Amino acid sequence: MENTPVDGEPVVTSESAVAAEAVSLGAMNDLVGIGELFKRSFALIKEKFWKMLAIAVVGIIVMMVLGVIATAAMFFVALSALGGSLMITYLLLLVLTLVGIIFSSFVQGSMLSLLIVDGSTIGSSLLKGLKLIIPLFVAMILQTLVVLGGSLAIVIPGILVAVYLTVAGMVIVGDGKRGFGALMESFSLVRGRWWAVFGRALVMGILVAIISGVLTFVGEAIGGKGSAVATVFSVLGNLITVFIASTYMVCLYKNLKETRIATPEASMKKAKNWMMIGLVVGLVLLVALPFIGQTLIEKMMSFPAGNYNLPSSNNLPLTGADVPATVNPFESESLFVDTPTGTNAPSGVNLPVTQ
Repeated sequence: MENTPVDGEPVVTSESAVAAEAVSLGAMNDLVGIGELFKRSFALIKEKFWKMLAIAVVGIIVMMVLGVIATAAMFFVALSALGGSLMITYLLLLVLTLVGIIFSSFVQGSMLSLLIVDGSTIGSSLLKGLKLIIPLFVAMILQTLVVLGGSLAIVIPGILVAVYLTVAGMVIVGDGKRGFGALMESFSLVRGRWWAVFGRALVMGILVAIISGVLTFVGEAIGGKGSAVATVFSVLGNLITVFIASTYMVCLYKNLKETRIATPEASMKKAKNWMMIGLVVGLVLLVALPFIGQTLIEKMMSFPAGNYNLPSSNNLPLTGADVPATVNPFESESLFVDTPTGTNAPSGVNLPVTQ
């Protein structure tokens, strides 16, 4: 198909031409290196530091309130567990997890909106975060179930799927995709660069883990575990790691879009089928997990009453020519040592004398 000519040359917009152009661009413009990603990440932090800090503070306050609620709820969880109702315990934990995911979706949506959408302010980012709670929540649930289903095959498939879906949240904010469409778009962006994305994400994860661990150690070394100083250092570590991780992954997402490689329709269909299988398996496992867990725990903790038919000393087999098998050696006088009462015997022990 051709559009209006420009400078006498027709503009070809066929799907094959677009795909060929995308492949060509992907081949010429590979992903930037890890050092360049960190450079772009630090530049983005410098540009939007105070706005990021404001959203992070809102997130901290929200999570503190949620922590108080969770602590109160966990009290009732403990009571229900003591009462023997493991199913109620599981349901309460599930509700707390869902509430945590909802608030996390709000904070994540607000931060990503600030970093991805041009011209975003603190207010517009928070408002966008509120609007994105449900899309991010749904995507996070779908992503978790798909990865959970893939993890049944001894972890490796779960890791594969997790890397393919690593930019699903950014796709929701930056591209307006929703639900399973966001997962498929993330797969399309990562496809053909799985190892590159895995390596870049791994380096970032190691770095933020080291930063968080060092700051936690320093805080506890100065003020002691659980002290106010340790808490301050812990919060500081969380802020630094969130800033680095979020900006780094946003820069990676933008670079994936800049260098995207066209994905054949057959590959997209195949990936979708596999993800649907993982989704179903993960959902079945999630539903069955509390029943399996309760059954296992009950079997481990229950000890049925009754006789266990443990052998008694009277039934122990004895060896020696002078001891018949039916005789209890501790009740037979012929088995005692020929020692006078009190002679060469330990204090407080009187050995009978054989007749």
